[in-house]
Amino acid sequence: MVESGAQRVLLPGDIEKRAERALVDDAIVSRVSLVIAPHHGSNTSSGQAFVDATAPFYVVFPAGYKNRWGFPKSQVVERWLRSGACILKTAESGAIVFEIDAADELVVRWQHRLDGRRLWTEIDRKWDHRPCARAAD
Repeated sequence: MVESGAQRVLLPGDIEKRAERALVDDAIVSRVSLVIAPHHGSNTSSGQAFVDATAPFYVVFPAGYKNRWGFPKSQVVERWLRSGACILKTAESGAIVFEIDAADELVVRWQHRLDGRRLWTEIDRKWDHRPCARAAD
């Protein structure tokens, strides 16, 4: 867990549902601003209890483009989407840079395949490249 002001970022690594459950049961994890999806979005991670406990605004799936395991798994992405999370995938956006702005909000500042693309770089038009909007307070 990395904390700065009101922002909390969870970097769980390759944990699976059993470890997630232990973190939830022991009240080690709670609501966060951003979570890096455990185990790249595999079926063995991102259990419902973990998703509910963390309730992040952003979820980043760190998985390579057309990786041989098919990460992130669609049912795992759907689970996070149903929780209301803004989904970002490194396979689609490349490197992602987050920043805490002057209003103490965590915001996406850079997505390499969108912001760093060249004239000769084709982008997938099916993917909505805009970061998720925050609801007005």
